[in-house]
Amino acid sequence: MDGGIPRFSAGGPQAFVEAAQAGNREARDELIRAYTPFILRVASQAAGRYVVVGQDEEVSVAFSAFNEAIDAYRSDQGSFLRFAETVVRRRLIDLFRHRERAQGREVVWSDLEATLGEEGEEVALPALDAAAEAAWRRAEEATQRRWEIEELGRRLAQFRISWEDLARHGPRHRDARRRALEVARRVAEDQELARHLVERSELPMRRLLEVIPVHRKTLERHRKYIIAAALIWIFDLTHLKTYLMEDGPDGRP
Repeated sequence: MDGGIPRFSAGGPQAFVEAAQAGNREARDELIRAYTPFILRVASQAAGRYVVVGQDEEVSVAFSAFNEAIDAYRSDQGSFLRFAETVVRRRLIDLFRHRERAQGREVVWSDLEATLGEEGEEVALPALDAAAEAAWRRAEEATQRRWEIEELGRRLAQFRISWEDLARHGPRHRDARRRALEVARRVAEDQELARHLVERSELPMRRLLEVIPVHRKTLERHRKYIIAAALIWIFDLTHLKTYLMEDGPDGRP
């Protein structure tokens, strides 16, 4: 995807996953379109190379698995994207195993594989000792953080905002930061405001002044920081959310 956000939820994927599960085809299509970069990233990592749409079998398997994850996901299973990543990786491992068998070879995947239990929850495999599993998890999280940083950077570029801009213009004081985060959260949770932000690549200043008791100078002074924080919430960049968390686990200031 290169622009719009899923129209069924401005606060992350859960709400429009539920819409897709209820039979809303448009919600499912929007979800897949919005997270195409995520799907391709997971497929490329699993394959150990960049995969190409319309050329590599891994791509079609990954999209099919993501679609499967939409149907299988339950809200008590944690982050949808983490759940979907596990499903995609499992299906790709199945593909690799099938290829190896077809070539008369057998590769042992048990030391690397993460799988799902009968109820869909992610479980650790006994083949991994605690230290090895912890190292594997850290590597996975580091990869996910890098992808999120790259994704946010790409989104910010559409607003002509650089990382240096954020460093220079971010709020310095705690109270100012909390006010800016509150504005960003309101943008992310309001469908109209979120769509305006993403599709027009601008902060909806006039509408914000109508619905939020905030001074125009505050919006103008911290505009770039507000945009970045709102994008993190809108696109559910899980690891980057931790940098916004102050008083609670939900990422709210």
